[in-house]
Amino acid sequence: MKEIKYFTFYIDNEPYAIVGDEVLERNYDFINQIKTSYFADIVKYIANGLETDENKELTHYKATLIRTLYSQSLETFFALLFATLQAPTFILPWLQKYEIGHLKNLVERIENKQKFDYYKVDVGNNWHSISKLINHFKCNDSEQGKLIIEKTGNFWAKIAKDFLNQRFNEEYNNIKHGFRIVHGGHYLKIGESADKLINLGGSKYGSTVYRVEYLKNSSKKVFHLRRMNFNWDVSHYVNKIELLSISINNVINFVRLLHNVDVKKLNFIMPDIELFNKVDVKKIGGFIFYDVDINHDLDELPKINIDIEALKNDYKKKMRYE
Repeated sequence: MKEIKYFTFYIDNEPYAIVGDEVLERNYDFINQIKTSYFADIVKYIANGLETDENKELTHYKATLIRTLYSQSLETFFALLFATLQAPTFILPWLQKYEIGHLKNLVERIENKQKFDYYKVDVGNNWHSISKLINHFKCNDSEQGKLIIEKTGNFWAKIAKDFLNQRFNEEYNNIKHGFRIVHGGHYLKIGESADKLINLGGSKYGSTVYRVEYLKNSSKKVFHLRRMNFNWDVSHYVNKIELLSISINNVINFVRLLHNVDVKKLNFIMPDIELFNKVDVKKIGGFIFYDVDINHDLDELPKINIDIEALKNDYKKKMRYE
C-alpha cells in the first residue's frame, strides 16, 4: 500500500492536516501568483469620478462598493498575515480552512499582547514587532525607515479595532448577505424648532441597517430589530485600502523571502508618510446613530411564547390579491 503523504499545521490553536503529493508545489505556485495590488487597483477604478458623477444614485452604489471593499481587504490582510505567521509553507491550505472566529481570536491575542506558542516564525506579541518582522523595504534614511515601520504598526492596530468592531461587522454582513441596507448618509442637527436647526455635521454617504437584539427571558426565536444609521467618509476608506494593499504586498513578499525567492525578484513597498497622515485624520465616517421603536428595556420584558397551533392556523389563511 502506498504511503499517504500529509502535512500538519495550526490554524489558531487547532491542528489540521493536508493530504496530497503536491502540497508544497501548489503552495509555492499560489504565493507567486497572488496579485498584491488587487484592492488598490479596484478602489482607484471605483473612486475615479465619484464626486463629479452626475448620476447621484450611482455614486451611492460606488460608495457602498468601496465600503464593502474595505472590509474585504481587512479580512484578506489579516488572513494572509496570520497564515504567514502560523503556516508559511502551507498558506493555501490555511486560507482554505480558516474561519472568521479563528482570525478574530488571533487578532485579539495581538491586541491583548498575549503570548502564543503556535507561530512558525519568531514574532513578538504586538503590532510593532510584527511590522518590523514583515516590512523589509529599503530606505536610505534609517530613521525614516524606522518611523514608517512604527506607523505601519500603528495602522495595523487601528484597523484591528475595525476588524473586531461588532457594529462595523454587522453593517458589512447586512451589505454582503441579501443586501439588507438602505443607501445614503445622515446629518445630525439640533435646535429649538425645525426652522432653527444647527447642522453638527454628517455625510452624504452611509447606510441604514438593522441589527437583531434578543429578549433576555425568551428563546432566540423571539427578537427585536434595532435600526442603525452609519456615516462613511469614502476618501478615508480609499486611503485605508491603499495602505492595506501595500501591507498585503509586503506580507506576500515576506512569505516569498521565507521561501528563498531571489531577493532581486522581491518588491517590498515603503508607504508614503503622507498616506499615514491622511488616515490619522479624524473623520465623520463611522459615526453610528441608533433608532428604537420600542419603549421597553428588552431585558425586562416577560417571556414571550410562540403559539405554534395559532401560527399554523394563520398560515392556512392565504393572502389574496385582486
